[in-house]
Amino acid sequence: MEPLASAPAGTSSASSGTVPSATPNGQGGQAGASAAPKHPPPLFALRDFLSQDGVVSLPKSRVVDVGAMFLDEAEEVWRPLQRRGHCESVVGFEPCSEECDRLNTLIDSLSADGESGAGTDSCVFKFLPWALGDGSRGQFRRCSAAMTSSMLEPNIPLLRRFVQLEEVTTVVERTEMETRRLDDLLPQIPGRGVDYLKIDVQGFELSVLKGAEQALKEVLVIHTEVEFVDMYEHQPLFADVDSFLRGLGFVFHRFVSLHGRPMKPLHLSANPLQPISQQLWADAVYVRDLWELQTHSKDQLLKLALILHEIYHSYDVVLHVLQKYDAALGKSYLDRILNAKCHGPGGDRAVNIIGVPEGLEEAIVWTVQVVRASHAKVWFRRWAERSNAERLWQEQAPSPKSWQVEQQNHQDACMGSVPMMQNMPAALTCNLMGLPGGMGMGGMVMPAMGAAGMWGFATSEDFARGCEGCDSCESSMASCHGRGNFRKGEMGGGCGMEAANLVMHVMDDMPSFVTQDPRSYVMQCAVPTSMAATLQQKAMHVMKLTSSRITFVGATCFYLMIFQGPLFNVCASYMLMMRRYLEIERNGF
Repeated sequence: MEPLASAPAGTSSASSGTVPSATPNGQGGQAGASAAPKHPPPLFALRDFLSQDGVVSLPKSRVVDVGAMFLDEAEEVWRPLQRRGHCESVVGFEPCSEECDRLNTLIDSLSADGESGAGTDSCVFKFLPWALGDGSRGQFRRCSAAMTSSMLEPNIPLLRRFVQLEEVTTVVERTEMETRRLDDLLPQIPGRGVDYLKIDVQGFELSVLKGAEQALKEVLVIHTEVEFVDMYEHQPLFADVDSFLRGLGFVFHRFVSLHGRPMKPLHLSANPLQPISQQLWADAVYVRDLWELQTHSKDQLLKLALILHEIYHSYDVVLHVLQKYDAALGKSYLDRILNAKCHGPGGDRAVNIIGVPEGLEEAIVWTVQVVRASHAKVWFRRWAERSNAERLWQEQAPSPKSWQVEQQNHQDACMGSVPMMQNMPAALTCNLMGLPGGMGMGGMVMPAMGAAGMWGFATSEDFARGCEGCDSCESSMASCHGRGNFRKGEMGGGCGMEAANLVMHVMDDMPSFVTQDPRSYVMQCAVPTSMAATLQQKAMHVMKLTSSRITFVGATCFYLMIFQGPLFNVCASYMLMMRRYLEIERNGF
């Protein structure tokens, strides 16, 4: 058996894979240690909290990374723990010789890339060009994208059903090789054991686990890739991995990420790889003896708390772990969590983002842009300074419910029928309720990610009735917009012809990729409770005209009026309801 300290480079041309969508990072050498985006930090550093409560000497975890190729899309899952000085050792197994060589060139930069005073230079790093498994001999398939290579044959008939999966899983080289059992390597791993085990080997995860049953007796947390469909021939699926780990006393904790691809021929033009519905693989996290923690030593409880807090932000489970460690410490942790301030303007200044996981990154970017664009507005400071209680009282932002199938069969002169799609993904709503204009209308709009379907072009009676000479009809928007011959003051509030022309100009200038965007939008505003019943009655007619959906959600002293549907439909619906709002207000409710 070759000692770990002198593992030969270049012993194999195989590669242990990871997610098909990613590419190896850090191709420029040592810069690769920090090339990928860093994980967001927790609410507070657990080390600082424990130190304040008298727990000064913290145990360090032993990390084993099976399939250690670094990827551009995110830093390695163990990096937050290592960067904050909580790792005794990191041993990675990456049988692709050139990738393993590159990882070893990054050791100095990994050690240096730590937080001030964290003591990251004491962590021992080793990256070894071996493939782990159950000790069996087999054929390693190196694929067109190295991160999809596996000991298993890619299931091409299935993969070619999905966008850009066959292309990255085509086998380009086959190598006979013998896998190594993690149990056989324990005596040579620093600390002779494993606390945190990460596995990403493209369908071969169960074989790695079966070769590590002795090591798993001490493992605290497992982070493993799992598949829901047989992306590789005869591979174990999530149910098989889950059954095996539960048999060893592990409890499923959470999915960290879910991944998929759109089935051909459909895909989203903005992001062709974003799944429309089918989920294919995920990263799953398991914790040993989570409910009772009876076999855990004091040091193991602290290690477990550090892993779950620093990497996964699993504050409720960390509370459970610390209560097992010491009841008083658990109470202090609970108090700290309840009083924690989030990053940004503060813990009780919230932006609610509702929608499918795949849209989260785009939603966050959009939200940041909105905040930057809005921070100078008069209402923004008022929003940012609200307490959590005020926010909940003012906004009451519910998650939009799944839409029912609605087919409008009416044949209005102004529009055709526009069906609503069943189970449409909820739109992402950024609730920056500024309440400008004195009427509580300040809901901001964010597009949904991944909604399907093409939408018709909605019109509104308000536009048609503003045209000179066509008061008696509801002509199409196409026949009315651009004329600029609106009666002065028709739009309400004294905005007059200039504002009406502005609306028409915006619509005329709208490119086709906006007018034909298939996604759903949400807009909301607050209306007085005294007006809600009358507005609900009038909303029925507006929904029929615009093929949008209007719902009312009651709060303490007002109602939220929520508009859902295609962009122009929602805007038209909002304008029509604001006209009715002002008419009711003018008539004294």
